[in-house]
Amino acid sequence: MPIPSDLVIDKATEPAREAILRHLRQLIVDGALQPGEIIRDGEIAEHFGVSRTPVREALLQLRFEGLVIMKPKGWTQVKPLDRSQIEDLFRVIVELEMLAARLAAEKTDADTTTAEEINSRLEALLDEPHSPDDPTRAWQLIELNDRFHDSILDIAGNAVLTDALRPIKARMRRYERIYFDRATPIDHLSVAQHHELLSAIRAGDASIAAAVAARNLENSPVRAHYARPRHARPVTEGASA
Repeated sequence: MPIPSDLVIDKATEPAREAILRHLRQLIVDGALQPGEIIRDGEIAEHFGVSRTPVREALLQLRFEGLVIMKPKGWTQVKPLDRSQIEDLFRVIVELEMLAARLAAEKTDADTTTAEEINSRLEALLDEPHSPDDPTRAWQLIELNDRFHDSILDIAGNAVLTDALRPIKARMRRYERIYFDRATPIDHLSVAQHHELLSAIRAGDASIAAAVAARNLENSPVRAHYARPRHARPVTEGASA
C-alpha cells in the first residue's frame, strides 16, 4: 500500500486520529488508494510514527463514511465502486444541497462574503488562458466549486446536514476521479448560477435558492450515468493490490 513520503502529521497541532483520517480520506477520494486495495494499519502506523490505535479509529470512521470495508480481525479494504449507486448518490446530494440552500436563505443574518469571493476566484480561473485538455486546471475548478458549495453549508449553519452531506460528496468524488477525465463541467453558466443562488440567499427567498441549487447540479447525474470507465481496474473483495 503506497503512502506518499510527503504525508506527515503534526501531533502538536492536530490529533493523530484526525490527521490520519484526513490523509487516508484524501488518498481514497483522489484514487491514490484504488478500489479494492488493501489498507494495512501497521504500515500506516509505522509511516506516521504512531500506535495502531489512532489508525484503527480513523479506519472505523472511513467505514462509517462508506469508503472502506473492514473484516473483524482481518483486512481493511478500500470499498469497491458500484456504478449502479452513482445516480442514487447524486439524488441524495441534490436533495441535501437544496436543503442547504433553503436553510441559508432562511438566515436573517446570512453572510455571503466568503461564497462571493470563492465564486470570483472561480470566474477568474475560467477567464485565464489555458489548454482545453489540461486536467490540472479542470480539478482546480472543481475544487473551487466544491469550496463554494461548502460555503453555502457554512451559511446554513446546520451541523447535522454538514455531517451528512460531506461524506456522501466524498464518495461521489471517487466515482468522478475513477470514471471521468474530469467531473461535471464547471463553466461560466455555473458561475452565473452561483450568483443567482447568492442573490436568492441575500433576498431570503428559500424556494428560489433551492431551485437554483438543484439546477446547478442537474447535469451531473446524466454525465455520471453515461460515463465510460477511464482507468478503473477490476478487483475482487478481499484481494490485495
